[in-house]
Amino acid sequence: MATAQATSAPLPAPLTPARLERLAARATAAPDAVRVTTTAPYTGAPLADVPVSAPSDVEDAFARARIAQRAWAATPLSRRKQILLRFHDLILDRQDEALELMQAENGKTRRDAFLEVVDIAIVSRYYARNGVRYLAPKRRRGAIPLR
Repeated sequence: MATAQATSAPLPAPLTPARLERLAARATAAPDAVRVTTTAPYTGAPLADVPVSAPSDVEDAFARARIAQRAWAATPLSRRKQILLRFHDLILDRQDEALELMQAENGKTRRDAFLEVVDIAIVSRYYARNGVRYLAPKRRRGAIPLR
């Protein structure tokens, strides 16, 4: 089980030890995986204890992603649009948590972290709005024009 380490500096409010434990538990790794303690770059204080994924863990995650991709491809475009728009809203609704995590984990400035968050929101909204057009079948002319 993942365990968040207590830090010498207080964590931002959204980053409770319980929240960090839940995030670490989502990593694809064997139950007996080697663990490493991450540190906050701006203080050097321990942040969280996370498992290290082995090559077999990555292969497993890849296989699960391929299965999920097939299910996504079979999902009607109208439903995909709803999902992408909901994802957009969730990203923006929870942006403070994402910003705090990026800052604590890798020392990003608030502005740089915000650019990452807003980029994800913009791209998800873009494909929700334009996905039907991109996925529609199109007739193409050959390289040699024929009459």
